[in-house]
Amino acid sequence: MFNVGHDREVSIMALAERVRVRLDLGCEIRCVPYAEAYGPDFEDLQRRVPDLTRLRTLLGEVPMRELDAILDGVIAYARSTPE
Repeated sequence: MFNVGHDREVSIMALAERVRVRLDLGCEIRCVPYAEAYGPDFEDLQRRVPDLTRLRTLLGEVPMRELDAILDGVIAYARSTPE
């Protein structure tokens, strides 16, 4: 089993900024403490460093889409789907 992502690290803040710019709603990014969002016992990694070595070894190559193209696709899908 593989959790396929990209081998370039991106922070949650940088990802949020990319989404905010694409949505162009004039909204702010608000940081919420983990305890408020998930409860007091939630633990998470502070940093993830993606590694596609296993996938690349299995397939010989790794299909790639740039993060911005993925975000554009997800936003387009969400906008086309009724609530």
